[in-house]
Amino acid sequence: MPLKGNTTMAPLIGLNVDINVDKPTEARIARAYYEAILAVGCIPILIPPMERKPLRALLRRLEGIVLIGGRDYNPELYGETAREGQSFNPLHPDRQAFDLMLAREALSIRDLPILGICGGLQALVIALEGTLHVHIPEAYPSSKILHRGDGKSTRHPVALIKGTRLARIYRTLFLSSVVSSHHEATNDLGERLILSALADDGVIEAVEMPDRRFVIGVQWHPERDLATSMPLFKAFARSARQRARTRTAPCNGGR
Repeated sequence: MPLKGNTTMAPLIGLNVDINVDKPTEARIARAYYEAILAVGCIPILIPPMERKPLRALLRRLEGIVLIGGRDYNPELYGETAREGQSFNPLHPDRQAFDLMLAREALSIRDLPILGICGGLQALVIALEGTLHVHIPEAYPSSKILHRGDGKSTRHPVALIKGTRLARIYRTLFLSSVVSSHHEATNDLGERLILSALADDGVIEAVEMPDRRFVIGVQWHPERDLATSMPLFKAFARSARQRARTRTAPCNGGR
C-alpha cells in the first residue's frame, strides 16, 4: 500500500513486532498493521526487541506508537495463573519483556500518542498495573458472544461510552460489527485508564487515558476492517502530526 499524502512531514510511527517460537527465530508483523499506518499518511517503523538505551533514543525520533496484537501475556505478570483448558498460548519471552518495556517507556513520554490493538490494549493494562481475565468463557460463563472462533477472528457489536474520546472519534455510541480474536480480557483497569467501550456481555472492549493527548486501547482489530476503522487511525495520525508540529515549533524568542 503506497503512502498517502505529503511524505516530507509524514510522522514516524513505531510498531512492535512478533517473535516466532520456531527455529530459525524470526521477527515479523501482519501487514495490515503497517498498511493502516501508511493509509493515514504516516511512515511505519518496525521496532524489534532491544535494550532500554537504544529504545529511548528511538522513541525520541517517533511521533507515535502502535502496540500490536499477538499471543498471550503470561498471567503471572498480573498475579494469575494459567490452568488447563484456558487455551494459554504464550508470547515469545523476548517479545513479552520488550512489549512491557516499550509500553512503559512510551507512556513516560507525556505527549506521545499510543494506540494499543487487542494484545496491545492488554500490554497497556498490564504496564499500568491492571489485570486481565485469563479466559473469557470462565469469567463470563453466560456470555453468548463469540470473541474468538476456533482460533480465528469473528465479529460482534460494541457499545461506546458517552463522553469518551473514542465516542467522539467515531461520532456514535454503537459499532455494529468489530473484528474480534481474543480469549483474554481486561479485568481491573490500570492506573489512569478509563473504560470507553463494552461488548453486550460486559467484556471491556476499549480503554483510554483522558489526561493524555492520545492513549487508546481497543480489544478488537481495526486494522483488519480498515474501511470502517479509518476514524480511529485518522485521529491517531492527527495526534501524531500535532506532536510533530509542537516539537518543531520554535521557542519564543528563538531563532
